[in-house]
This record gives sequence, C-alpha cells and structure tokens, in this order.
Amino acid sequence: MTDAFVCVRMYLEGKDLNPDIVTCASGLEPSTVARIGEPVTWWYDVPPLHATNSWSRLVREASADVSTTARKVTDAMHLLKEPLTTLRGFGSGRFDVMVVEGVGKYETLNPVEFVLDSDVIGRVCETGLPLRISVGNVVVDPD
Repeated sequence: MTDAFVCVRMYLEGKDLNPDIVTCASGLEPSTVARIGEPVTWWYDVPPLHATNSWSRLVREASADVSTTARKVTDAMHLLKEPLTTLRGFGSGRFDVMVVEGVGKYETLNPVEFVLDSDVIGRVCETGLPLRISVGNVVVDPD
C-alpha cells in the first residue's frame, strides 16, 4: 500500500469575507486570509485503503445528477480524518478535490457545479447560504 493524501482547494466567492471566514475541524489551524478568487488549500493524510478504494471510487462514480453527486461528496468527506466543517460569512465557495498517491495523480476534470445547502453536510454554512461545490470525474495521470 502506498501513502496517500487528499488536497481540498477552496475558492471563496462573494462579499463580506474576513480572516475568520474559513475554519477547519479540530486539530487544524484556521486558514490564512482568503481573498475573493484566491485559492485556500488544505492537505489531509488519508489511510491508503480509503484513498484507493473508497474516496477515488466515490468521486469517480459521481455523476451530473445533483442529488447523487451531493450524497457521494458528503460520503467521501466523511472519510477524511479532518473534514471541513464550517464556513462563516456571506458568499459562496467552490471546492476542487484530488487524491494523490505514490502510483499516480488523481485529479478532478470536467467539474460538475451544483448547490448544497447547509442541511446536506450538517451546518456547514452558519448563515444558511448555499455553497457551490464543483466535483469532477477522477482520472489517473500516468506521469
């Protein structure tokens, strides 16, 4: 088994953003100031079994169907040791996710953009505003 980790890159879009707008689960420091349109990236260590069997399978199978994709993304996020938990403020977000492991690079292509409100993943957005999350099909880069 190879070591694996997940990159979650978030792009904030909206207004009234401030340095405290992005927080993570316990054990992770809040991100640096996120200016509109600039990416904020977190890296997570993931058990190899989850990364190779569960995460990549869930993302690979994610379809353009909003309800199916929302459920699969929610399930996949639960596999992370320190899942994203809270967004505060006014605005929206786009998440690009990819899995990287020793044998190759998994990345998101052909993003599917849809809306998840705070009830889907728990209380993700304290304001109750929806989040726009982009998810793509996972492919392996042989290089």
